Amino acid sequence: MAIFHLAAKVVSRKAGQSVVAKAAYNAREELAEERTGEVKDYSRAQGLIFSGIYTAANAPEWAHDRAQLWNKADQAEKRKDATLAREYELALPHELTNEQRRFLVQDFVRESFTRKGYAADVCIHAPDREGDERNYHAHILVTDRRLEADGFAADKKERKLKSPNRKAELEAIREKWEHLANRHLERYGIEARIDRRSLKDQGIDREATEHLGPYATQLEREGEESERGNTNRDIEARNQEREEAQREYEAAQAEREQWEERIAQAAIQKAEEDQKKEREAKQDKAKNAELSETAANIRLAVQLSKSDELAPALKERCLVLSQVNEQEAAAFERAAAFAEELGHHAPHYNAGELVIMNPFGGIHRLTARTTGKTREDMEKYLAEIKRENLPNTEQGKKEAVLLGQEKQRAELLAKQEQQKAELEKQQAERKEQREKQAREFEEKAKQEIDGAASSKHYSDQFRLEKHLKENNIGFFGRTAARVKQFIGHKIDEHRAEQRKEKLHKTIVENEWSNQDRDEARAKRQDKARERGQATVEIRQAEAREKMGIHAPERDEALKAAQRTNTEKAFSQSAAKTTQRQENLIPTEAKEAELAEKMNVPAEPKERKESGLDKAMEAVGKGREAIGEAGREAQRSINVIDKATGAIGGLSNGVGSILDGIARPVEAFAEGIASLFDGGSPAPPIHRRERSPTPDQIREAERALTNINQSLKRGDDIDAADLRNLPKSQLERIREGGDEYLMKMCQNWEIQQREREKEKERER
Repeated sequence: MAIFHLAAKVVSRKAGQSVVAKAAYNAREELAEERTGEVKDYSRAQGLIFSGIYTAANAPEWAHDRAQLWNKADQAEKRKDATLAREYELALPHELTNEQRRFLVQDFVRESFTRKGYAADVCIHAPDREGDERNYHAHILVTDRRLEADGFAADKKERKLKSPNRKAELEAIREKWEHLANRHLERYGIEARIDRRSLKDQGIDREATEHLGPYATQLEREGEESERGNTNRDIEARNQEREEAQREYEAAQAEREQWEERIAQAAIQKAEEDQKKEREAKQDKAKNAELSETAANIRLAVQLSKSDELAPALKERCLVLSQVNEQEAAAFERAAAFAEELGHHAPHYNAGELVIMNPFGGIHRLTARTTGKTREDMEKYLAEIKRENLPNTEQGKKEAVLLGQEKQRAELLAKQEQQKAELEKQQAERKEQREKQAREFEEKAKQEIDGAASSKHYSDQFRLEKHLKENNIGFFGRTAARVKQFIGHKIDEHRAEQRKEKLHKTIVENEWSNQDRDEARAKRQDKARERGQATVEIRQAEAREKMGIHAPERDEALKAAQRTNTEKAFSQSAAKTTQRQENLIPTEAKEAELAEKMNVPAEPKERKESGLDKAMEAVGKGREAIGEAGREAQRSINVIDKATGAIGGLSNGVGSILDGIARPVEAFAEGIASLFDGGSPAPPIHRRERSPTPDQIREAERALTNINQSLKRGDDIDAADLRNLPKSQLERIREGGDEYLMKMCQNWEIQQREREKEKERER
């Protein structure tokens, strides 16, 4: 499998290393070092798969010559202990081809070095002949200075990193290599992946071996042991022991899981068997209870009735007295013989024997045990029974089953009626409670409205009297102010009455909404009862079919129960969609009806005197009072004028003052009257029905298509489709019903076919 290996080294003068020699060794070439004049020749070495130099886009041309690149890199460094280059040794995945490995290394060099401005000399080596055949690796020699358009950079500030920063940089490079290698492995459909983390961090319980290095590897190849080789062999032995222990542990865990699964399966099987036994016990208990009840009913009927009254007494208890005929006796005999061959027991009955059929299709003999009589008394009792009109066992079985089902239906109906009565009682109690709360709320709200108006009137009157007194206003000013205040109070009283009327209407509307909800709830309950009855009818039909009983008299009820509610749902949707919306404003008849239900006296139909009428009457009286006061004042002023000789001017002045007071009051009153009483009714506005828009036409066509498809499938019709039809069509559907809708859909299909034909002709 692919492994992760990335080793980073530096090539420095301090360690006596030559960057030209390192480049010549990696590339298996002969290079001359200009600084020392030495020639480094490694051209005889083998194992080179690929070599190439990668630089940034703005690098000079000579950078692609290996000899010039590394000689100039060596000349750019002046210090004796200078770092000349960095070397990265990578282990390449042996699962890839040579070309795929080259692409991987190229992506890594581009992402990590050349984009940052450094030059990288890449050499890919094949495994040694005597070494591991999977040891494909690459040597990447990277310049320590950035390579610019005019040569190497004058300084390498970016390389002056502290130790933590260098570790972070190396870790980023390792992460980049892991990401790119795994991405290439995935791209080429290889499941193997590499991981830069240690075995401990990966959660792998295995001891890591040490890197041998070139000298230890050479010793091992020559057959001699090395210290690192011995250490690795000890580590491998311990790892093998650990793997064997892990395999044994996993095998034990698997065996334990198998045993736990077997135990769980056994527990589930036991629980299922216990449930089966419990169900069988319940069935046996129910069967025994039914047999005990049947035996008790037979005994009671025999004890309380005479011989000729036994059959009616048994029918009252859903039991039928029957007589076995010869064919049935022979069939019973054959069934008993067949059961005896299988090792079972089956009863057989003699021809002419009297038996009793229960509602579940069971047969009971008339014996001393079932009747409670002695054998002699039982024989005498049976001898007196008339057998001419008795049914056979098959007829008795059918009759008994139908009697039992009728009784069950009757009990269901009685139970439903009882539930309905209880629900109606609860609904009546809720309605009474609502009405009581509504009356209390209305009374309290009216008291608050009256109290607020009275308080406001008292406060206004107090402030007005205080204002008149403090400002020493004259008689006419005080009279005009009081009249205005009086009119304002009457207006407030009129508004209070309007608020009371609005409150009463709101309460009435709420009560109507509550009644609508009660009616909807009652309808839902009725539908639930119908569904319950239909369910019982279907189950009874299934029971009859299982027993082989054909009952034509029950077929109509069964059809009604099994009939789909498509037509009913459509009728309800159409009626709900096309019904005329009633006016939300309560009419006098509805108000009278609700008032009668709430025990509140209805308002008389005659128009009663409103607060505005009283206000207008008060205004008239105020005008008369002002006129009388003015006349009295004029007479007084006339006397004074005679004494002074200035009659005309003062009289005219007083008249103008009184007229100035009376006219605003009259205008104010008339304005209020016109505001509240309203003018003549506005002529009715006849609005022409708007033509449908293109969107409405498309919606109508889509609705007709959906309705037609629903009718063909027999599904319910969506009410939203009905709402999208034109109003005229909805009115006709409401009046014509399903028949008109079917005709409309047929016409729609004809129109669609004609349109398709026209389109084909146009083509």
